[in-house]
Amino acid sequence: MGVIACCAATAVAVFVKAGLAPTRLWNSLAVGLGAYVLLLVVLIVNTVFEGYEANVDPAVREADDELQRREPPELTVRHTA
Repeated sequence: MGVIACCAATAVAVFVKAGLAPTRLWNSLAVGLGAYVLLLVVLIVNTVFEGYEANVDPAVREADDELQRREPPELTVRHTA
């Protein structure tokens, strides 16, 4: 469905740019299809990331968490004479 929606959104954008139809109707159709495709992308990215988290090695996840928790080194100012 996502591929069909992308193709339809592209066709609608071409019709709007060419001025072949009433622009208000085609603009609203393009916005609706664009929102649908955006929601599909968000859902797909979340699903893929959840699958990655479910299958990643626990040691790798723990090392990654440790890297994120590490405190940045303190900045020190050295005075030179």
